[in-house]
Amino acid sequence: MLDPRMPCTILIVEDERVLREELRFQLAQHGFVVEAFASAEEFDQRLPWVARKIAVLDIGLEGEDGLSMCRRLRAQDPLMGIVFITARNLREDRLSGLAQGADAYLVKPIDVEELVLVLRNLAQKSVQHELAASPEPWLLSAHGWELIGPDGTAIGLTAREHQTLQMLIQASGGVVAKRHLAESIFGNAISNGEQRLEVLLSRLRAKARSTGNFSLPIRSAHASGYAFTSPAKIG
Repeated sequence: MLDPRMPCTILIVEDERVLREELRFQLAQHGFVVEAFASAEEFDQRLPWVARKIAVLDIGLEGEDGLSMCRRLRAQDPLMGIVFITARNLREDRLSGLAQGADAYLVKPIDVEELVLVLRNLAQKSVQHELAASPEPWLLSAHGWELIGPDGTAIGLTAREHQTLQMLIQASGGVVAKRHLAESIFGNAISNGEQRLEVLLSRLRAKARSTGNFSLPIRSAHASGYAFTSPAKIG
């Protein structure tokens, strides 16, 4: 069962397959949502579509190594949780890793209980920073046909627009498959459902611009689906 105290997705980058899968399994057993990757390239493809994340990085990766990844991620997001897991156990290595901007430096073999405590603390800090720095979340009315923006502006919705937004917001920043959305909104029998979905979202974005002069935080995940990437709730 997922632990509500841990709202961040853990993104592991570890090129040793057995350890990667073991960490994924162990952290999932402790209630985390976990995704695991063998390289920086795989990680980068997924990164934009995860709203809240903590990176767990091996240092000795092939291609871009963990130190380089840490520097880059820290420059992009000063508040992201970053944890090193590595076989490099010298004091100089640990100090160098922390100097790159990591929040913690754990030496293999990994003590999973220690890693869990580190990740829980970082997850809580992430939520606290977000609450302190973020504007009011988007609000989708559960009983009416409105989406209310962070500034209080209400956007009137059709039934299908409301259903689409409800599915996206319930995914909590995750990608909802385009086909799943289209079939849920328009039914399985419609042959051009995905095209109709794109038209619906285009009109919804235009409505938001004309009503409140802002952009809806709906992002396309290549050809696979869509994600609502800002804090939002239904109420």
